[in-house]
Amino acid sequence: MMDLRSHIQNRFLIFDGAFGTVQMDGCLKPGENPTVLNITSPETVAAIHRNYLKSGAMAITLNTFSCSRFKIAGLPYTLEELVKAAFECAARAVDEAGKPAYLVYDMGPCGKLLEPMGEVSFQEAYDLCKEQALLAEKYGADAVLIETMADLYEVKAALLAVKENTKLPVLCTITIEQNGRTYTGGCIESTAALVESLGADAVGINCSVGPKDLLPYAKQLAGLTNLPVMIQPNAGLPQEKDGVTSFDVTPEEYAEVMTELAGSGVNILGGCCGTNYDYIRLLAEKVLPLTPVKREIAARETACTPTVCVEVKADTPVLQLATPENAAELSGYLASGDFDSVLDIILDQLYDVEAEYVMLNTTLLSGAAPEQISALLGHLQTAVRLPFGITAHSQEDADAMTREYNGKALVVIR
Repeated sequence: MMDLRSHIQNRFLIFDGAFGTVQMDGCLKPGENPTVLNITSPETVAAIHRNYLKSGAMAITLNTFSCSRFKIAGLPYTLEELVKAAFECAARAVDEAGKPAYLVYDMGPCGKLLEPMGEVSFQEAYDLCKEQALLAEKYGADAVLIETMADLYEVKAALLAVKENTKLPVLCTITIEQNGRTYTGGCIESTAALVESLGADAVGINCSVGPKDLLPYAKQLAGLTNLPVMIQPNAGLPQEKDGVTSFDVTPEEYAEVMTELAGSGVNILGGCCGTNYDYIRLLAEKVLPLTPVKREIAARETACTPTVCVEVKADTPVLQLATPENAAELSGYLASGDFDSVLDIILDQLYDVEAEYVMLNTTLLSGAAPEQISALLGHLQTAVRLPFGITAHSQEDADAMTREYNGKALVVIR
């Protein structure tokens, strides 16, 4: 098989569908982490992978979605034991199916909210993802899929953890509600800007709703980035009757909409909740004979928070936080850690200035260490909705200043 990065640049890649939908009854206790099946019932996991491969899937999504240290706490297995077993199940499936496949490590949300909404720091989230990424590379993953993310701050931590510690391709997908935003408010525009700026290999949407509801948002995403776009919808909305859950979109309806997506520039396609082997078989049959659409999206300069994305042009209104007139005052606040006074300055000026983003020229500030600017930006983001930009002396300083910024900061080197 060709390198996955090359594959998704030039061809369609069909992923598998849901795991829980086709999981055999009686394998798990109520509320039990499905990752344990890699050890307690490897034949079940291997059979699911094998059947998806025989249905036309070209990639195996490993049974590692719930491998975060938070989610496996209390289990009688180590993270490495669970991950190693997941790869063994996938390798067994490839052998039994008699066809090659990409092995994709599945990295889901860590299980707790990041600051400021929750208690997990950016660095803690990074470390959780780093330990998974290292094991993914150790046991032979072809890529890492960061999926079902609702918090773009966690996306950033996970993506950096994989990019900085492995050489693996990274695919990132968020989950949105019917209004086109994640439940934490993240938007499509910010997702595209952030993920592309951090060097992801593909960006997309998974889970969420059915393919028809995702269609306009998938098309929007395809119009915002030149990255390969990945879409894995649910089989519609779940409906429960007599204790049995079913979904309201048939395999035929699913494949029809996914074919339309393929014609709109989406080239990585698969399924999420409610989909099974029939959905993937029809998807592959309809899409693979087609020719992938080449998209040419003009580059844009952007700055974003998770909820607001601004295209920065020469005439985009900006609030200049640091000026020659107030630089000494700001430097004093920075040195003493009085970030509230800096916040007051911004809020006062925003009453008089119609700005779409805030620019902080750190080269005007005396003794401004990158870690101080990083801490300041974090504090300001708790109250200022607009995206930020910084002017720095070097790219190294800028990277340190914006590493834990929640979003994509505009960076100017001077």
